Amino acid sequence: PGIPPVSSFNSSATLYGLRTSADDRTNVAVYNPTTEPVAVRVTAFAGDGTGFSVVKADSLEIPGLGWTQLSGILDGTGITNGWVTIENTGGSGSFGAYGVINDNRTSDGTISGPAARRATLALLRTSGSGLFRSRT
Repeated sequence: PGIPPVSSFNSSATLYGLRTSADDRTNVAVYNPTTEPVAVRVTAFAGDGTGFSVVKADSLEIPGLGWTQLSGILDGTGITNGWVTIENTGGSGSFGAYGVINDNRTSDGTISGPAARRATLALLRTSGSGLFRSRT
């Protein structure tokens, strides 16, 4: 059905569950649903718990009502699975974003929609007491 028109952000958005391998590749689209320009930073984060990240675009300008695709967003980063955060770095417009994980054999795509902020997960320990807290 598409992305709802209210799925635009003024500060940051995160796309989770992205991956690249011999079987899959991920593209990220960033669009501007307003008539005013916006600039964004796009950063890829490793999902392996190391905290490793790579800035893929530092000040990507999206004109009013514009759209751009970052193909193979994880290619060349050393990241095989993780997430991407898009942050507003300037301009008075807002932005939206989505990821598409494509099957390299069939080209079928799965959409990854945006989250407005990073999630905090609480996991119960199986031995001992207390909680582990993890930011993803």
